[in-house]
Amino acid sequence: MQTTFVLLAVLSCIALVYAAPSRPNFPETFSAGTQVTIVLSRGNKTAHGHGFFVADKPEGRKYEMFAITEKEHQDLSVRLLDRFDLHKSYEVVDNKTCHERREDGEMPPVWGWVAHATYDGQKVIDSKQYEVWGYKAGHAHVYVAVTAQSPNVPVYLFMDGPERNTTVKFLSFRTSKPDEAFFEVPKQCHRNSSVELEAAAPGCVARSTMLSRGEVWVRKNIPYSQTHTYEGYREDCSGFVSMCWGTSKPGYTTFTMHEIAHPISKAELQPGDVMLCAKEHVVLFVGWTSSARTEYTYYAETQPGEGCVRRTSVYPYYYNASCFKPYRFNQAC
Repeated sequence: MQTTFVLLAVLSCIALVYAAPSRPNFPETFSAGTQVTIVLSRGNKTAHGHGFFVADKPEGRKYEMFAITEKEHQDLSVRLLDRFDLHKSYEVVDNKTCHERREDGEMPPVWGWVAHATYDGQKVIDSKQYEVWGYKAGHAHVYVAVTAQSPNVPVYLFMDGPERNTTVKFLSFRTSKPDEAFFEVPKQCHRNSSVELEAAAPGCVARSTMLSRGEVWVRKNIPYSQTHTYEGYREDCSGFVSMCWGTSKPGYTTFTMHEIAHPISKAELQPGDVMLCAKEHVVLFVGWTSSARTEYTYYAETQPGEGCVRRTSVYPYYYNASCFKPYRFNQAC
């Protein structure tokens, strides 16, 4: 009996360790080659791509390059370079025009969300078994897969949301210091062609100003966060709208936005207005996609792993439709 008890205790300890391995500790200085797959929930469209992801956080530098095949024989090539050491970020699409932006503060960690991740167990991916850690915030779920033999080397990164699922497969992951050539400012960026954030002015705010402010975050794809700020504004949906409207920092929330805005009708919607669900989300209205006024384009901070994006939705919104109502900033002009 005593032997059986001891054996069961040992097996229980083994099971406990097996079920909850140590949390991954990914380095913030690395170079990685990647494959990317994006699946859009609406229209069932799939895009594939490849590229590089390089970071050197101690120096405040990050480089991303990828080529996404949206349709057969059509590639979209994008280079994103963050040089926090120069207080600048650069984006070059298809080796053409450079979009240059100002950066303030310290570069946010690439793997910061992992500190809040929970163990999702072992899962089989492409016929191989991995340890999976996930983090869920709102409607988004981001999780990473590692092997038991190399728990601090990411193999797959999944970013699932209500509109799209993104899979990043790391073909290589080197923790050595990245090549300095990655961080050279692209030749297209030798002249400043940016749209900088405008300082909020007293009085009314022009709709063109609201949209130009929003475009900066969309081009930069500012990551979603309810705790971090960018140029003083919280990096979530209501912080983003507050920035577009030029309110006090760090911004209002979906629960307090009614204090600075008022409800309007669908017919009154103009660029710079919002679709607001006070319980959970708000998006900046950009414009109708057609005269039928059944779908519209919007800017929004979406969810961890996606950040600030430009999207389209059916009116009033593609989920929880009864909650979303049109509102207008009291100082819009």
